[in-house]
This record gives sequence, structure tokens and C-alpha cells, in this order.
Amino acid sequence: MNTVDRRFKLARIAAGYSQRTLAVRLGVSEHIVSKWETGRLTPDAAMRNRVAVELGKQTWEIFAR
Repeated sequence: MNTVDRRFKLARIAAGYSQRTLAVRLGVSEHIVSKWETGRLTPDAAMRNRVAVELGKQTWEIFAR
């Protein structure tokens, strides 16, 4: 797990969301959220913004390399 993946997961947990809950709120599958957290897939720019808003963070706080 790299730094971005770790920040993503920690932000999700801190917000009190399960992978499933976050997936439902974003309109994606739980499988996609899992892939984001393991670095097998990267959300596009628009989705990164939606994720950050949903988790109460700035985009750079989660996705900056």
C-alpha cells in the first residue's frame, strides 16, 4: 500500500464509512472502492473531487503524491 492508498483508506475510516457505504454514496461498486484503496485503480479527477468532498477533505490531502 502506497501513501495515497493509505491516506485514502484512513480518510474513509475517519469519516466513519465502510467501503460499501462510501461506494453507495459515490454511485460506484464496493469493488471499485477496494481497488482505489489498494492502488489497483485510480479515480479520475472528477471522482477524486467527489471522494474528497464526501470524506470532508481537500483533494490534495488524500491524492497528493
